[in-house]
Amino acid sequence: MGDWVVLVDKIYALIGRGLLVLLFLVGGRVTNVRAQTAVTTIDSLAVDIWPDYDRAAVLVLLTGFLPADTPLPATITIPLPDDADLNAVARITAEGNLFDDIAFDESIGGQVTLTTPDPRFRIEYYMPYTLEGNERSFSFEWESDLAVGEILVSVQQPVATDDLTTEPAAFSVTPRQDGFQYHNLSPVEVPAGESFTLTVTYSRAVSQLSAELLQPAETTETTTANQPEPPTGTSLNWQTVLIASGGVAVLAVGAWMLFGERLVAARQGAAKSRSAPVSSRPKKRERETAVSETPTFVQFCHHCGQRIARDDRFCRSCGTRLKNQ
Repeated sequence: MGDWVVLVDKIYALIGRGLLVLLFLVGGRVTNVRAQTAVTTIDSLAVDIWPDYDRAAVLVLLTGFLPADTPLPATITIPLPDDADLNAVARITAEGNLFDDIAFDESIGGQVTLTTPDPRFRIEYYMPYTLEGNERSFSFEWESDLAVGEILVSVQQPVATDDLTTEPAAFSVTPRQDGFQYHNLSPVEVPAGESFTLTVTYSRAVSQLSAELLQPAETTETTTANQPEPPTGTSLNWQTVLIASGGVAVLAVGAWMLFGERLVAARQGAAKSRSAPVSSRPKKRERETAVSETPTFVQFCHHCGQRIARDDRFCRSCGTRLKNQ
């Protein structure tokens, strides 16, 4: 009985030690993960602002670049306007592909917290603008506990807008292949706790959005009633003539390859016949006469009456010496 008690005590001791090791490993891993997700600095933040693009509002696209030595996965908290309508939260792979499969939380007002396994991320949201007649205006503000190495702001000018202005002023206005003009601001460094503000104003008389105005026009089907009548006259369609001529040439080459050798042989035979003298070709009647006048040797043995050949001296049947020979 005492041996069983000792064995049970040893088993409990081993289980206890295993649990302590497991808790140590799990606790160390959790501590390590928490240390890796502490992000306090962003290398750069690209801010693309598209007013009146696909909604009567301002679409803001934030693309963040983490420092190269940031442990991943990383957790970042980004400030949002109080009246923001969050549209998308995504990570950006090394190939430039966007995936919205990351965890995020916007339950805390005025910000969104996300965890990304990639060093780049994207946040998109809409915010309203102020409208007075045809005049529109809005402000973009950034203030965060994150230190941003540089903020790069680009404002897309809506279609049918000529007098868009920014404050601070843009250092360049450049067209792109998508059909828009872009107002580009100089890079700005924003330390942690400091703020950056951009104000945009523009006038616009049309109500259509930029995405609607840039859609390609729908093609209409052409009916036979709207088609022009075919031209009359004797003018030649040279393209058709050339195609037909090419077909005839191909047929001619094929015919020559098929019958050319026979034609050459026939012509050569006819040429030889024409080159021979006429006197060397006897007429049919003369040839028949010559054949009929050729003497035929027929003789028989005088003793036994058997037929003999021209050169025989003795009869091959009876052996008698032949008189004529």
